[in-house]
Amino acid sequence: FVIVGNDGRDFNYDDVKAICRSGSSNKVRGGSTIGYRGIGFKSVVNLAERVYILSGNINFLYDKQLTKELLNINDDVPLIRIPHIVEDIPYIDEINNLKTKYNYSTIFLFENIKENIVEDELLSFDKSSVLFLNSVEEINLINKNNSRNIIKTIKENICEISENTTNEKWMIISSDNRYDKLAFKIKDNKIISANADESLIHSFTPTTEVSGGYFKMNGNFSTDPSRKSIDFDEISEVSFNNCTNMLAGIIAEILNGSNKYIGFFKPFVEFNNAISSNKIRVKLLHNIKDNLQHINNFNNLRLKPEMISIQDYREMCSKKYLCINENVLVDYPEINSFFELIEIPYL
Repeated sequence: FVIVGNDGRDFNYDDVKAICRSGSSNKVRGGSTIGYRGIGFKSVVNLAERVYILSGNINFLYDKQLTKELLNINDDVPLIRIPHIVEDIPYIDEINNLKTKYNYSTIFLFENIKENIVEDELLSFDKSSVLFLNSVEEINLINKNNSRNIIKTIKENICEISENTTNEKWMIISSDNRYDKLAFKIKDNKIISANADESLIHSFTPTTEVSGGYFKMNGNFSTDPSRKSIDFDEISEVSFNNCTNMLAGIIAEILNGSNKYIGFFKPFVEFNNAISSNKIRVKLLHNIKDNLQHINNFNNLRLKPEMISIQDYREMCSKKYLCINENVLVDYPEINSFFELIEIPYL
């Protein structure tokens, strides 16, 4: 069996009705909760033969055999359709212990599980998946062979995710709304490239779409029903442009001498060449360049060739072109390589 608990709001009768219907939810897009598509719970029910939901004063279960008996049929029936009254709660001691230890208010009990699938999922869970889940501070994954305790703490714009004795830090860049955010992995207060399998677009939880660089992007993105692929509809386009506008804003700060983002260009220039033609990568670089047009005289920016001195570079640019400050070239040695990606010419 598997027990899943949370300390969120108790179920009400509208929640019960919604969870019994595939693709239905009483949550709304843009509200205070995620999960408006109504598919999250349904995506895990194939892991068990019986599912109990115990929340506040509402207890019910799903069971195919009970549904067949109720309908007096022998044909196959879906598991999640008809809720049944709970007469006896199994594993009650384990449930009560978890509710007391973690202050859980809602419990999902999956009985007669496909153990190998569940164990693989628990072991492969990427802890950075919680970065953009505002209400999640701690996750405990416990089974008979392994246990994982994942804790997320945020101080100013730095999110630290720790698991047992390991930890990783991410710099979070937020837009004016509460959806659109960027996350850059950091080490020793410098931005570094995230792992390839971490560098995804999130629609709060991660999709399988690469972000176009070794960093994370979150927004109010529309997805297909599986939540794996981004549907670039009007709402998604707004979020994507907000994210690329934030990236362009950081680049503008850097050109003005900011040293808050040391290492910023690495996630772009170190991006695997094998997937550099990815359509989102192309879209990302195109949008960044478009958003950089607000910088005064940006179209006249010229890069410094290696064969000339910084003094000659400044003098040659002084009358006609915009040059990059010497301190910026020192602090951000990858800046020329990045600007090559968006086709900024050399002097």
